[in-house]
Amino acid sequence: MGYSERICQLCSTSFNIARIRRSDEPVDAAWLEYGYDFVESSTDCDAEDCSVVYRPRREPGGEDNEVEDEVQGGEADEVPEREEPRENDGVENGEEGEGEDGARDEDKEGEHIAGPHCESTTGYSGHRISVEEMKGCQSVQCIMRKDDDWSPEPGDEDFVVQSETCWLTGISKGPPDEFEIDGLEPVLHGVDSTLINDAPEEGSEWGYPVHPHCFQIFSRLSRLAFGTVNLDGLRRHWDARGDRFDHLQNWTKSTDIPRALQQWFSHVPGTEYLVAHPLEVSGLQALIDGCLWGDQQREETVFPTAVCGDHDSDPFTRLSPELVMMVIAQLPRRDVANLRLASRVFRQLPQTYFQTLVSSEMPWMSWELDSLPPKDVNWHKLWCDLSDADGGARRDEAVRPWREYLKFPDRISETWVEILPELEQEELKGFMEGPGYYSSWGIPEGKEERVKEIVAKYMPPGESSWPSPKQLHGLRNRRRIYEDLQDAINKIKALDEEEVVWCLKPSEQ
Repeated sequence: MGYSERICQLCSTSFNIARIRRSDEPVDAAWLEYGYDFVESSTDCDAEDCSVVYRPRREPGGEDNEVEDEVQGGEADEVPEREEPRENDGVENGEEGEGEDGARDEDKEGEHIAGPHCESTTGYSGHRISVEEMKGCQSVQCIMRKDDDWSPEPGDEDFVVQSETCWLTGISKGPPDEFEIDGLEPVLHGVDSTLINDAPEEGSEWGYPVHPHCFQIFSRLSRLAFGTVNLDGLRRHWDARGDRFDHLQNWTKSTDIPRALQQWFSHVPGTEYLVAHPLEVSGLQALIDGCLWGDQQREETVFPTAVCGDHDSDPFTRLSPELVMMVIAQLPRRDVANLRLASRVFRQLPQTYFQTLVSSEMPWMSWELDSLPPKDVNWHKLWCDLSDADGGARRDEAVRPWREYLKFPDRISETWVEILPELEQEELKGFMEGPGYYSSWGIPEGKEERVKEIVAKYMPPGESSWPSPKQLHGLRNRRRIYEDLQDAINKIKALDEEEVVWCLKPSEQ
């Protein structure tokens, strides 16, 4: 799992991320996992609407001076989409591109240009995630161990000076070359490059690699929990979690991370959110602005008042408005929905109820919402729009394996636990222990009809847009990282408590 690439120790995603540009994007919108060049046309994609353009390989810092000749007279930033099938492109199986006279040109190769239905796992399609959304996905910052003679210098943050064991490097613009990262800026403590690993060896020359934006999220949560950025606690947690293969089990809850972290990062369609910038979320501010009252008349309650039913037979009518709100505040959302069906007293809900929902169930929105005057916000609309932008993403995690199953039904035999999350425990046990589960490929014997039911549930006929166009990649990634790091904060607290207990005398415990 990802053992040929280093991963961010906070979000569990590789730094070596590639992108395949659309036909209307400039050449610098495409890059391989090491930050430049392009994905070849011989990539793992059979989509008929993808195309090929010939151009020379690009070295680090190089320019694409010859691209214009290779796009049939088009501009470098407007590559026309090819209509003929890919097998006619002359670049199958890694063959070199052809020059204008039809002769083989060994200096130019075919670049894969993503169509709307690109299926490549070698890079993320430009039709599914923008360059802006991927900002910072290859940047690296390192948490280093302090030497015995380490001393602070200008540029060190206060929490770095206060830390007993760790300090923070500058930031790179590009990804690591397996075990090494260079170009760290600003240069702190004379370090502009360093060795990195997912489980660094003892010694100050090895660093823990993290995305700068992931570290910002950790810093915010750490300050709330400890009053400072707890580098020492984070290092203890890393040391306690085990080796890199234990990392995925002891850190992230995402089901998409194990799917993506193969020997090299697998850019599975539908997992683009894993590399989206979680703080500078494209489209989020526009969503929030659309939920402000502005010139509209503010409505204190949501939903119309019920006009039918026997008022006298409803025992809840004897409750004061304050008690009604106290009841609602103690109930899960599903119970509130059921209560609204049972009593018209609960038909209307105040805006403050949805404000509480956003605050309690979407704490990762505090960056944008803490500074907004509460009375300026239509909290019901905001709750609904944020749920559309991120809530539907949870369904994607269940739907994606079924889409893969429909494409490759013979590869499914040992993934029933993962792709059948809604099965009852007894039914799931029957799948796992039934005849043919371990001894053959495909659907376990006697489960064909049940599988058809679930496929119909997850794959409704005519469904054409997946994931939802309302989804904000960066918001979904923020939620994922926030939840994982909040869990890490809780584990750091537990480690601190264990140390306190260990230091106490038996009579004090």
